Amino acid sequence: MSQPGPDARISNLEKEAISLGGRIEEAAADTAESFRDLKQDVNANFTAVRDDIKQGFAQAYTFVQEQFGEIKSAMATKEDVRKLEARLDSHEDMLRQILDRLPPKP
Repeated sequence: MSQPGPDARISNLEKEAISLGGRIEEAAADTAESFRDLKQDVNANFTAVRDDIKQGFAQAYTFVQEQFGEIKSAMATKEDVRKLEARLDSHEDMLRQILDRLPPKP
């Protein structure tokens, strides 16, 4: 058996190089497509997480606002405290008058 000549070997190497080049281009295109898909998935997940976080913060804000509203409505104002002090003063005066009317202890 005789070995192929240099021209045949070069021709075969050129064919293999062309074939490898095609495979590399195909792999690069597949990789680029996979990266595009991955990027879309990451962006979609990021958007979903961002939306969930926004919704969570909105719910927390609403809850806190409601709680503050309830606290404010239950708290006594300065005016309420002044009214209570006035009532206590009037009750104290009435009690003194009652005690003053009682006969002294024997």
